[in-house]
Parts: sequence; structure tokens; C-alpha cells
Amino acid sequence: MPQDIKEARRACSIRSMSVASNNASLTRIGALNRKASPLALQSVRSDLRNSAVYSSFWSTRFQQLSLPYDKKLRESFQAHVLEFDSQLPQWVDAFEQERLNGDGKVNMETFARKRGMIGRQAWCDMALWILAHRMDYMFDFLRATNKPIYPPINWVEDVLTLMARHYDSVEDGSRHSWLRTLATTFFELVPRETNEQWIFRQDFVKHVVPHFSQSQMGDLFQMVKTEKVKLTPNTLLHVADSFAKRDMLERALSMLLEAKEAGARVNGIPFRSLCSTILRRSSAQSGGLRICLRLIEHLAAMGVKLNLTLCNIVMLNAVEAGDIETADSVHRSAIEQGLGMDVYTCAIRLKACKLDIPNAERLKQTIEEAIAVGDIRTNEIVATEVLHCLTLQSLTAPDGWQNAFGKIATACVELFDIEPMKRLGLDMPEPPPNPSATPRLAPTRHVFTYLLLALLRRGATTEKAIELYQRWRQLVEAGDPPLAACATTAHVSNVFLRRFVRRRDTLLQAAQVVKDMQKPLPATAAGVAGVTQAPPNIYTWSIFLHGFASHGQTKLAEQVLTYMRERGIEPNEVTWTSLVGGYARTQDTNGLLDALRRMQADGAVFNDWTQGSLRRFRDRDRLRQILDEQRLQRSLDFTVDLKEGLGVRLGGDDGVPPADEVDDAVRVADDDAEAEGSRVGGI
Repeated sequence: MPQDIKEARRACSIRSMSVASNNASLTRIGALNRKASPLALQSVRSDLRNSAVYSSFWSTRFQQLSLPYDKKLRESFQAHVLEFDSQLPQWVDAFEQERLNGDGKVNMETFARKRGMIGRQAWCDMALWILAHRMDYMFDFLRATNKPIYPPINWVEDVLTLMARHYDSVEDGSRHSWLRTLATTFFELVPRETNEQWIFRQDFVKHVVPHFSQSQMGDLFQMVKTEKVKLTPNTLLHVADSFAKRDMLERALSMLLEAKEAGARVNGIPFRSLCSTILRRSSAQSGGLRICLRLIEHLAAMGVKLNLTLCNIVMLNAVEAGDIETADSVHRSAIEQGLGMDVYTCAIRLKACKLDIPNAERLKQTIEEAIAVGDIRTNEIVATEVLHCLTLQSLTAPDGWQNAFGKIATACVELFDIEPMKRLGLDMPEPPPNPSATPRLAPTRHVFTYLLLALLRRGATTEKAIELYQRWRQLVEAGDPPLAACATTAHVSNVFLRRFVRRRDTLLQAAQVVKDMQKPLPATAAGVAGVTQAPPNIYTWSIFLHGFASHGQTKLAEQVLTYMRERGIEPNEVTWTSLVGGYARTQDTNGLLDALRRMQADGAVFNDWTQGSLRRFRDRDRLRQILDEQRLQRSLDFTVDLKEGLGVRLGGDDGVPPADEVDDAVRVADDDAEAEGSRVGGI
């Protein structure tokens, strides 16, 4: 390019930069190629942003660099190669040399004068070239030029935003590291001596803020409150969301109020969505339900109108806190206000029934409500919850386990397709005519867990149990979709295992179950939606160990303990309690003493379940002496809370009881099955 043409272009560029004015010169903050609401449009220059400059040259070139990151254009976008001054690579190299030779800073005015330009002009050209060719070097460039005379603040904002969009799209595993570096750079750039105000939109914040450290989140909060950093309403909602997800609820609520004052619509979807997040996260706090109810008061004071989603969250929090009365009160209030019910309401109400499972009237009313809301045969979550509640109620009814399978099976044929059950060999009632044109749901692994649990506990002979297990494994290996899916977790295997360890003559069959869980499935099964065999988990090994210990075969129980540890699985309270119970059963004083020592050394809780297993040891004086020697007596905790808490853990995954006499009627419903079967949408 001839020198006169080059200088003319530079002069034109400088003139365009000087046209900025408070009233006439508007630019879009962040990505310049997107439509923005009036709130997102800001004057480029103001008393709080003295270095801000409008440049059509910068805007046009920067917009072209931004286009590849526009998701709306990405599929059809064809890259346009920008042309740059051929000297720019040498200038960047010279800049880097000067940075390394100095204190890490470069006087841009001096650097530019050596090349016949002004500092702002050189910064513009070099920044655009670095964005196009050496993005990773931009961190050093921004830090080195962060000194008086500062580069235009709006250009730096643009650069940071583009870097956020770029590094968020990195797919080589370094994404988090780059965004953390960008976060650190942001906090280095903000404190200018000119005390200027920074303005960012969500294109920057939504990508970078999730990677802030806790202390950086606190710094950002102060910057927003002191207006050092100004954010648009929707961007404030992103910040509030990050605070909420870090359980910093007071600051999340404060940012929510900032967003409202900045013009966010309090009853718009983004605002309500954030309210939902804050309310749900409150349940994890100490005194969560009280905090949740207080948050509702604050939201109402902001003008947020309670809708069914927010009511559902409050009900769910109340149920999880064990406060059925509050949950019922919120439900009645929602009905009175005409908010009605949806499938999530039904699922939460059914979850509440589990806290009061003997109350048949409550369950009956809740199921009727679910039917009234819609055809529960079309909703897997609600249908599974109904079946789970009926299972728990059947197992705790006065007639107990004897009639449990019949009751559960009768409900099952109403809700689910029973053909997979027939293929397995379960004796199911004939289903009534389907009143809906929609086919019945395919049974999930939870459905099979409930049916087999009831049947194998009391309603099946040993021969029938073995036949069912062998048939199930055949169907799994053949890739039968519903039944093969049951092998992807340990639940169904553990139900069979629990049945086989009850009798000495089926311990070999129990060993076969554990062996099958450690074998990879054939290609016929692996090809079904990626089905893979779930390996034995802590509950599998605990059941297996308990089987040997309960039959007095403590040496084999010790072998199981060794084997599971070799597989990287450490024993829990259930495992140790079973082992202690085995030694107590065989009146093995030395073995009992050694097991108690190891249990204590392992940090396992010595609790009333352990105490119950020790009752089998007949020499009470010797037992008392053992406990005194081990100083375990002082750690005994017989409080109701501990007993109930341990009861939940014992039934946590597969309902493993510590000893035969423990009635696991309710605990056998595994925690994982409950969690997955009762998940409530996105709440």
C-alpha cells in the first residue's frame, strides 16, 4: 500500500474516532451484530466512561470477527478472511519484546509514535489482528496496555466478550482453564486509575461468571453494588443465578432486586425461573423451609405473582423437610387461588404420601387427584410414583407381605404394559381394557424392582426364584429392552441376591448373582441402547457378606470383605454390623472382639443396629467387658433420630438389613429408585 494512501486511511480512521458524542453516538454493548432492547443501548461516552470512543472502523472489523461465534449463523456461515497491514505481525513481536524487557507494561503512545501512529490507532489495529490470529496472546496484550493512557474502555469490553465466546466454544478440555484465566484478567483490568464504569451484557457474564472463585464472586457483588460494573437486567439475572447455585442466597436475592430496579420484568419467564432456582436451593440450607417461606415473602414484596411452579417448589421443599402440614396448606392455597394442579404437583403429593404411608385415605385421595389431572398412564413419573406408594403401603398393611404381590400387580396392569412381565414369567392379572388410545407405558426397572421385591420376599418358592433369575439373565443377554435395562443398575440383581442369601442351600445361587454382575454382557445386550452390566456396589457386597455371616460362615464373610476391598469398595456400617452379628451368632469371642476393633478403626458408627446384632452373644458379662475394653459404650447412640437416619441409609440403595430380625418392609424400597422414580421435572 503506498504511504499516502496508508496515511489517508489512518486519518480517516482518526476522524471517525473523534465523532463520538453523548447524544448522537450510540453503540451496542458486547456483540454488535445482535438486536438489543432499549435498555441494552448505552451512550459510548459519558462522564463515567471518559476513554470510550466510537469508531466505525473498529465496529465493522470487530463485527466481522464476531460472526463465527453467532449461533444463528454458525451452520451457514462462511468465514471471511480479514485483510491486515502486513507489518502487524512484526509490530506484535516488537511489542512482546518490549513487554518482556520492561515491567510487563508497554507505553502504547511511545510504541505507536515510533511507527507514525497514535496509541489508540495502534491498539485498535494490533488488537484486531491478535483476535484474528493469536487469541491466546490477547491476555498479555490487555495486561500490558492496562495503564494510562488507557485503551478505549468499550473496545476492551468488546474484546473480553469475544474472548469469552471463543473460549466457551473450546472443546479440547481446556475450556475451564481458559475461562478461569479470563476471569482473573477481568479483575486485573477493572480497577483503572480513571475510575471508569464498565458495562457488560450477558454474552460475557454467562460464559465467565460460572468460573469465578468464591472471592471473585464477592468482588463482583461489590462492583455491581458500587456501580463500578454496570450490567443489563438480563445480565444481572445471570449473576443472581450464579450466586444461587453457590448457595449464596442473600446475594442472589440482592442481585434479583437490582435486576428489578434496572427494568427486568418481575413476572417474565427469566425472572420467574431464577425465583424457582433460589427457592429450590433454599432447601439445602440449615432451616431450609423457614428460609424458603421467608423468600416467598420477599418475592411477593417485589411484585412476583406466585404461580403453580413456585407453589410446587415450596410444597416439595416442605415434603423433603418432613412438614406435610405446610405442604398441604400450600396445596390448598394454590387450589383456592385457581392455580390448579399439574403432573409435578401430583408427583410431589405422592412423595408426601410416603411420609404418611399407613394413611390409606390420603393415598386414595392423591391418586384420584392424579387421575383427575390427566391420564396417569401417559406419565412415567406419576405412574411410577403411584406404584411405589402402593408398594410401600402393601408391604406395611396388616396382612403384610402375603398379599403384597397381588395388590401391586393389580395396580401395575392398569398403568403399564405387562408383556415384559409375562416374558419374565411373572403371574400377572389380566389387564382391563385400555380406555385411552395411548398405549400403556413400558415398565421401567423400578416397576420390576417393586414386583420382584414383593414376590421374592414371601410369595415365591426357592425353585420359582431361581427360575425367575435364570429367565431374567437369558432375557438380559438376548437384549430384551425393558428387562436388559434392569441390568444397568444393581437394583434388580440385589433383590434376587437378598432372596438367595436367606437360605443356606441357595448361597451358591447368590454367588452366581455376584459372578454375573462382574461379567460383561454379550454384544446382543450391549447393542440395546448401550446397555452395560452394573458391577456389584457396596450394597451388593453387604448383602452377600450378610448371607454368609447370618449362616455362621464367618470365614467366607471375611473373604467377601477382603474381596470387596480389593475391588476398591470400603465397608460401611451395614457391612460391619453384619460381620459383628455373624461372630455374635457363632459365639466367637475373639472374632467378635477383632471385628469390633476393626469397625472402630474404620470410623464406622457403633449404633443401636449393632447393639441389636450383639444380642445374639449369650455371655452378657463377657460382652460388657469387651465393650468396656474398647471404650465403645460411651459412643452408643440410641436416639430416635439416629435410628431413623440409619434406617434410611440401610434402605438407601437396595434395602440391606443388618440382621434377619430387622423388618425391612419399608426400607427395601431403594433410595436411588425413589430418587429417579420421583424426580419432579426440572424442579
